[in-house]
Amino acid sequence: MVRFLSEQDWAECFAAAMRIAYPELAKLEVYRNRSGNYVVISAIVVAPEHRGVGIGTKVMQYALTNADQQGSVLACTPSPDFGGNVGRLRAWHRRLGFVFNQGRNRDFTISESMYRRPDPSKISR
Repeated sequence: MVRFLSEQDWAECFAAAMRIAYPELAKLEVYRNRSGNYVVISAIVVAPEHRGVGIGTKVMQYALTNADQQGSVLACTPSPDFGGNVGRLRAWHRRLGFVFNQGRNRDFTISESMYRRPDPSKISR
């Protein structure tokens, strides 16, 4: 398990590590929002010939583990931009612990449609 140093930008380190570990990724866009209070995963695109074998899930599980350790909120807005089905993407994110940013879960500091707070029991101290 890679543990990023606190002075490093988590999103940048995560993206670099994933591009090395999973060359099957056609696109990976991860960044910290302007105010720095959450990390946006705007694209995880697996090359068509490598889809359906769990690479996207492995990348996201790695992101979740490291976000938990760093105490980072992850946010996203599932879209069909790269050929995905929005309904399936939303269901996948929900299985991974994301909630819709609406109703009682509404967080006005997050502009994305879904987010996941870190598991407090896993934050590195």
